[in-house]
Amino acid sequence: MFDSNSNNNNNNNYNDIDNDNNDTTAIQLNCYSNSIIQKDIQQREIVIVDTLFSLCGGYMVASNNIGCICVWKLEESLHPTNIKQPPPQQQQQQQQQQQFQLRQQAHLESTHKTVGTSFTEFYKPHCTFRAHAPFTPINKIHFFNDQILASAGENDIKLWSWEKIKTFIDSNLEKLQLQQQYQYQHYNDIIKLDWKLIYLTCIESPRIEGQGGQLSEKSEINGIDSHGALLYFASGNNNAYSYDLTTSQIVSCYKGHTDYLHTIKYNSSFSNIITSSEDSTVRLWDTKSGQCVSILNPFYKISFEAPNNNNNEQQSQDSGSTINSNNTGSNNEFSSIYSNITLSSTNKTNKYESNFNQWCGPLDLDETGNWLAVGGSTLSLWYLGKLNTMVSQLPVDEPTYSIVFDKEKIITCGGGGYINYFALDGRPLMKVPSSSKILYSLSFNPHKRNQILVAGGTSPFINTFINQENIAFSYYFINDD
Repeated sequence: MFDSNSNNNNNNNYNDIDNDNNDTTAIQLNCYSNSIIQKDIQQREIVIVDTLFSLCGGYMVASNNIGCICVWKLEESLHPTNIKQPPPQQQQQQQQQQQFQLRQQAHLESTHKTVGTSFTEFYKPHCTFRAHAPFTPINKIHFFNDQILASAGENDIKLWSWEKIKTFIDSNLEKLQLQQQYQYQHYNDIIKLDWKLIYLTCIESPRIEGQGGQLSEKSEINGIDSHGALLYFASGNNNAYSYDLTTSQIVSCYKGHTDYLHTIKYNSSFSNIITSSEDSTVRLWDTKSGQCVSILNPFYKISFEAPNNNNNEQQSQDSGSTINSNNTGSNNEFSSIYSNITLSSTNKTNKYESNFNQWCGPLDLDETGNWLAVGGSTLSLWYLGKLNTMVSQLPVDEPTYSIVFDKEKIITCGGGGYINYFALDGRPLMKVPSSSKILYSLSFNPHKRNQILVAGGTSPFINTFINQENIAFSYYFINDD
């Protein structure tokens, strides 16, 4: 016998199930939509922290503020006639996609500067991968040699196989050319590498042993350079270190700065290293003894020999990454010398000027190793030698975050978002706008075939300059997510 009440109950149950399914689908769509929005916001708020060209000059590498690295092969952007072009239909689709992405960059349209390009041409990376923990900046990237790429993050340095990265890129480009030849419409032109495939090793940031044997927290690594088998790095714990890659041990600890370090450079002309610090000084170190031999202060426009303290422990006493920091004699001697410097003796007339907000940041050497440019809160040029003389103080209105020597010119960028050109005597030559309100990185590729200057900052676009005056095109940074 047919039961109408039972049938109604079944219909109600089915309706409840449909409603539950609809609710679940709505929740999933909402989560997916939120994920898309979050990724879009992350993409718009990308900050380019560092840029670098490979030793062969054929690739560019860039790092950002959330732990990602992108790689471009320059052949496609600089010599497009050598690359097989996709079919016209695919070219039109790519152009439409580019235009859609450009319209999403609202912050570029509202910039206060007039940028000399329409951004109709930009190039996506050939490869991207997550090198460090999410939402942590990669402060510095460096080629140890033509096989190893190093990246410095919040508390470690990671080494990557550059040979494998190039192999993945070249292999993918060959596949793309074949697919374009047969007019396949769906292909992936960006490789999202699994970091495990290219990872070599990790160098952890040293921890300082204080009173009672307590260890400090790991500090960020802000600068890297290398010479031979040694990797030099500048740490946020006020010290610089040399690390032997053949033995995987810290060889030396360079102590003397009173605030965290920004940059480190090896000068092959004098066989020393140069460090810059938030304490407003630049120090020159003898790599054999580990002693500081000279101190430069761009704010006071002076240089002087560092006090020699034989009791200062410069070499690490163990083979690990823990450094003893109980000796403070050198800092006391430095303070006694520093206290004798007065504002009146250095031609400082503004009573509000003090050393409080002064800091030293980026460094660069010319090809001879005799000329040193120092950025930060001031911009100065030094001639290195027995006297370490400050030659000129270059006129800038904003902090300088990156410096590049180009023959007889000094190129800088910083807080104003402009690229500044100076002569060696300090004369301003040119000022060129960019697409970023703040620029953090400048890199120059000296190889004649791919000779370009790139600038990156608070924008996913890395502007490319060929004739120095106008943006030729841009490289577009894409996260690996």
